[in-house]
Amino acid sequence: MRLGTVRIMLSDFYRCDCAPRTMKRLSGLFFVVQKITLFLVFYILPVKEVIVTMRKDNYRDLQKYRETRKKQRKRYYNKTSYLYEGRRWTPEEDDMVMAHISSDTVLSERLHRSVQAIQRRRWMLKKKKMACETVCYANNRLWTSEEDDMIAAHTVPDAVLSDQIQRSIRAIQLRRWSLKKAGREIKDGRRHWTETEDALVFAHDITDTQLSEKIHRSTNAIRQRRSLLKKKAGEKNIHQGRQLT
Repeated sequence: MRLGTVRIMLSDFYRCDCAPRTMKRLSGLFFVVQKITLFLVFYILPVKEVIVTMRKDNYRDLQKYRETRKKQRKRYYNKTSYLYEGRRWTPEEDDMVMAHISSDTVLSERLHRSVQAIQRRRWMLKKKKMACETVCYANNRLWTSEEDDMIAAHTVPDAVLSDQIQRSIRAIQLRRWSLKKAGREIKDGRRHWTETEDALVFAHDITDTQLSEKIHRSTNAIRQRRSLLKKKAGEKNIHQGRQLT
């Protein structure tokens, strides 16, 4: 079919009375399909995963994808960046930020703060909470001989020792390393197995969970110890058999 023939057929179609009705039906059908697709994407399927995955897969150049994503984030943050004036945070606002019950956009309207300010405040509060959980004592005092003895003995965990001598866990670890480097004898801090514990482990009269509660050791440590004891017992039997022969 030649191009001229196609043009004549199209011109005849548009001159026909049924052309406007057909175009209206096609446009209406396209509108319905578009609405159904949007409904499926935004209400049925997980919005964030679908949109991000499709968008990233459609980009051949990842650098271009990152630039586009950066521009989109900039537009998102600029919606609330210059609406509110800066002021100090209150404890009630901090509780709402850390609770994170509603989205940051809704929280921005309630607190009259920008979305970026809310996200930065949440990050700072989480960082502060983590720092408080790992207790740090900011008192630069000299180490005493009693503290050095307790660190070298290593009879209790560092977390317990930190509360006892009022020093951070990191400071205790660094002090133990410096004492070891200076030639001080440092114990490894591990509990050595006793003959009674070995007998209970090797007998295997009760379950490992019950034995773990009884001797205060993990079930994994008990299984490893039993395997080692059986291996030693087997080697001992083999050695005795060779001596008899």
